[in-house]
Amino acid sequence: MVQALQSGNAQYLGSLVVGDEIEMDFSSLDVDGQIGEYLQFFSQFSGGNLAWKHWVVDGFFNQTQLRIRPRYLAAEGLAKAFSDDVVPDGVQKIVTKQGWLPPVNTASKTAVRIVRRNAFGEPRLSSAHHMPCSWQWRHE
Repeated sequence: MVQALQSGNAQYLGSLVVGDEIEMDFSSLDVDGQIGEYLQFFSQFSGGNLAWKHWVVDGFFNQTQLRIRPRYLAAEGLAKAFSDDVVPDGVQKIVTKQGWLPPVNTASKTAVRIVRRNAFGEPRLSSAHHMPCSWQWRHE
């Protein structure tokens, strides 16, 4: 980043704060580990892409890692729908425990856009009153 700033190639995209929604696309990434188990488990269900496309920033694990959680899943629903022996350990950890802790570089490869919503729940694409707006993490 320092080199990009010094050479004039750095570009400000936006800020990321707790509560932001991240839309992710894992199709171009070869995944394994916890997130691999998570994607494989939910891919077997109709509408499973909702389970992995929308995430919420829950915090910052450290300077280089995010803590994110699935937007449309909760531990209570997972416990009601499946017994513990059916749900893989990686899925349990992401949904019921610490969430997914991707390095920022990994998140930047999968994150398509950061979604900020208005009071009606609609994505805010622009604002005349300087409210935070949605932004693209990577340009396609």
